[in-house]
Formats: sequence, structure tokens, C-alpha cells
Amino acid sequence: MRALTTALVLAWAIFLSGPARAAARLEPVLRLDLEGRWDENLLEDGGDLSSLIRPGIGGRLRAPTALAEFAYQPDGLYYGGGGARRGGINHRLLGLQEIRLDRRTELVLEQRFERAFDPTALTRPGVLRTTGEASFADLRADLAHRLDRTWTVGLQMREEVVRVEEAAAADGAVHAPQAWLSRRLGPRDTLTLWYRYQLFDGAGADASSHEPRLGWSRRLTHSLRLELEGGPARYLGGDGAAWLPVGRASLVYRRPELVLSLEYGRSLFGATGFPGAVWGDAGAAVAIIRPWRRWEAVLVAGAFRNGAAPDRPAFVVGWSGAASVSYAVTTDLRVRAGWRRIEQDQIREGDLPALGISRNIFVIGLSWELGRETRER
Repeated sequence: MRALTTALVLAWAIFLSGPARAAARLEPVLRLDLEGRWDENLLEDGGDLSSLIRPGIGGRLRAPTALAEFAYQPDGLYYGGGGARRGGINHRLLGLQEIRLDRRTELVLEQRFERAFDPTALTRPGVLRTTGEASFADLRADLAHRLDRTWTVGLQMREEVVRVEEAAAADGAVHAPQAWLSRRLGPRDTLTLWYRYQLFDGAGADASSHEPRLGWSRRLTHSLRLELEGGPARYLGGDGAAWLPVGRASLVYRRPELVLSLEYGRSLFGATGFPGAVWGDAGAAVAIIRPWRRWEAVLVAGAFRNGAAPDRPAFVVGWSGAASVSYAVTTDLRVRAGWRRIEQDQIREGDLPALGISRNIFVIGLSWELGRETRER
């Protein structure tokens, strides 16, 4: 929490200094989500009727060379019947600041802090470790400078911290500085070279990785974009050193009435409640369909598998899915119906026991907002 407070104070100090504070204007950001659910919660057999209340309060500060957004969004989840003891509040605090230091240089700061009694509510739960309370903090700083019309250089720092309230779990953190250099090869192509260092800090099982990657992106058509990146990662841990591949591939089609995306990635990550690092394969498909002016349908499917780094066999697999339809009654009010599912299975015993989950949630709800909420990553 101290790191989050320090980051927020630093971000606002930068934002309110110099030319950014000139003609600054503060706007409120208010939101309210109400849902009626049928929920297979994590501890009960069968399902429960439940309700979710999600108020959101925040603000947006605009200046000629900067934009800052902040929001607090708690989830109040209440079960009926035998599942009443699973009720509680998930807390979520979000921040985003975009500062244009000069015509060629931009600084972006992002903050996220979450504390959840329901671990499936965390933005990046990783391999779900427990049904107990967990906290997650994610802090990012991105500095980009355009050298000329074709070359751009950047620096990034990311901090992730997790606290899991279970005796067998390991609190941990990831410290990940990164540098990158990109060159535009023409109106359609960009080549980028990254180097990232990750220090996986946690419970006496510290490990690290060196990850050089080369990426290429191409605008295939006006609406279709392809991105590829990959490279070798050098993992250094308690069991010695090893090489393993990391990378990502994505294909995105984007038009006002239709968005389609496919993505696959393989990476090393920490801050999951397990000692050291975990490797992960993950794929996702998303479709956003707007057939008429007020209607929107969203379909999401994803799958993953994880194993202990650097190259232990996978010990857990899972998949998730979601589908929703919403209708804009007014500019600020939407009604929606949807379904969400998360499935996770431990496929082999080992040093990293995972939580078995099979959960469906069926939802009918409405959303009202005054001003766009802090953007999700």
C-alpha cells in the first residue's frame, strides 16, 4: 500500500507541475452497476441467487498537455440462501495519467490496487491459489520519445505485488524494467526490439529472467492489423539456469460495427501466490458486434495452461468464456444480460497445488455512468 501511495503522490506531483496545471479542469466520473445473478460460488454445491452493487466515484482532470483519471470502484456481492457467508466487498482503485512533456516525449503512469474476498474478481489472478482474500497492486510507468520520423525509443517500469491470505501461499512481487527501440519501415510496417529484465521476488524463492524480443507489426488492410513478437528468455532460479521461448501473436480486425481479435502468448510471470515464477500459455478470442445503433453483443473465449518455471510440465489448465447483450436506453443508461464461466483443473500433483474451479454466472443488470470511467487495460 505504501508503494501505491508513493506512486500516486509522484504522479500527481508531475501532473500538477509546470505547464500541465495551466487551465486544468476537473470533471466528475460517476458510475453505478446493479446486477441480479445466479452464481455457482466457489464453496457451495449448486448455485445461489445473488446480487451485485458496484458504485464508482472518481474524477478526470484535463489540462492542455495532460490528462489524469482516477476512480474507486468497490463490488458489493451478496448471496441469498445457504451461500450468505460468501458475501463481501471487493475493493478496486484505478489511476491513469498521460503527460505530454514536449512535442516528441510522452509519459504515461498507471496504477491499480485491488483487494478481493473473491479471488476470481482480481484483474490478473494468475493461477488461482485460494478461496481466501487476496490483494494485488500493479504500477506502471512508460516514457516514449520520438527521435525522428521513423525512430522511437522508450523505457518502462512495472511493479506487481500480491498478498494472499493462506498459510501455504507465498506473497510475492515482480520488478520488471524494460527498454525498447522501434523503427517505422513504411506506412504499414513497424519493427521493434525489446529487452526486459524480470526479478521474481517472493518467499525466499527469488528468480530472474532476461528477455530480449523482436517484434513486427503490419497493417494488412485499413481494418486488419497483425502483430508478432518473440525471443529467447534466460531464466535463472533455484534449480539453475535454462532457456525458454517467449512471445506473442495477435490479429485484430476493427471497424465501428465489428471488432474481432485473436491472440496467443507465452510468458514468464510471478505475483501469483506461488514461490518463484510460473510459465504460461494463453490464448483468447474476442468479438464485439454492434448490429444497430443502440445494441452491442460481446463474445469472449480464452484458455490457458501453467507450469513451474522454467520447464516443468503443466500442472494446471483452464478456460473461460463470456457472452453478453446490452441495449442503450439513453446515452448514460444501458441494460444487459450475460453469462460468464471460469474453469480451472489441476492435471497433476506437485509442489504447486492449484484451486479447482467450475463456476457459471448468469446476469441481468443495468449500468449508468456520468463520464467515461478510468480506462481498462
